[in-house]
Amino acid sequence: MVALVREASDLSSKEYVAACLEAMGCIDISDRTFRLIAEHASGQLEPSNEDEETDRAIEIFQLIASTSDYQYC
Repeated sequence: MVALVREASDLSSKEYVAACLEAMGCIDISDRTFRLIAEHASGQLEPSNEDEETDRAIEIFQLIASTSDYQYC
């Protein structure tokens, strides 16, 4: 999953979250949840190497998986 998102570099925070959702299996989440995760993603520093990009992707995956939208889909 990380490799799929890593290929999608230079995206806006909303596009990045959408790419993470697609990598997790085209998960549908509420607009509010999406907005909150995108706001979190926009506050992150741009990764400067592959390890940081991996950490960024994993953090967004964890946020998505922790939502009730994901858990009850």
